[in-house]
Amino acid sequence: MNAGTGSNLTWDGIVECDASIMDGESRRWGAVGAVPGVQNPVHGAFALVQQQLAGLLPGGRVPPMMVAGASGAETLARLGVLLVNPDTMVTDRAQRRHQAHRRICADAAVAASSEPDAASAIPAKRPRTDHADPDNDDDILAEWNHDTVGAIAMDHGGHIAAAVSSGGISLKSGGRVGEAAVFGAGCWAQDERPASERAGVGVSCSGTGEHIMQALLAKSCADALSRPEDEMESNVDRIRHVVLGAGELVAEPSVGLIALTARDGSALRQIPYLFMAMPFR
Repeated sequence: MNAGTGSNLTWDGIVECDASIMDGESRRWGAVGAVPGVQNPVHGAFALVQQQLAGLLPGGRVPPMMVAGASGAETLARLGVLLVNPDTMVTDRAQRRHQAHRRICADAAVAASSEPDAASAIPAKRPRTDHADPDNDDDILAEWNHDTVGAIAMDHGGHIAAAVSSGGISLKSGGRVGEAAVFGAGCWAQDERPASERAGVGVSCSGTGEHIMQALLAKSCADALSRPEDEMESNVDRIRHVVLGAGELVAEPSVGLIALTARDGSALRQIPYLFMAMPFR
């Protein structure tokens, strides 16, 4: 999976992870962005939520919702989050993938400089298969490892939580923060509000982070799914409208998401959804 140890590497060959988690009851959200040496990034996000729930810091300081970079990792360590040597999070397979992708970029740069239209002739990436050979360079070359980890949970009381964790896109710029650490983009959770007829919803997204952030995709889908049911429009249609509408913002965006809605209080009627679009159009 592209989260924590074994994540995609930055252009410079290091692991920098993003993650966030949201509690649907309190609407508290915590995130870590581009943090090095955090073996389980979502633990860091959870620690920030716990700190927020504890109230103001000494002197009336407001606890952070998100921390980023090396200084952010130090903050997490003070909260009890385990830090490791960043080098131990770089796996052999990730290094081979990084080298293969760097070669693609180098070849593309040469082709673009020598022949204006040559870059468009570079073969598109092949889809991953379930039978990839970990020692096969062709399989390494074909994968870009977008396996963001997302999760949604609901307890017996109907309280919902959602989380997302990602190492980001392969060859990302150092310090780049993706949708997994952006409020309303990577994940969203809200408990049912019977008085307002709004369903409980949990959403977790994956895909090209820049596209997801532009659409505030998790929050937008949660808003669409939490509205009172409409016989003329299914919830799947609502998600489709959000995704297709977001597609107007960028040329060829791609996205996948999981969602869960719950209505009727004690009945805890749960309806899961899975939606994927590559590209939007």
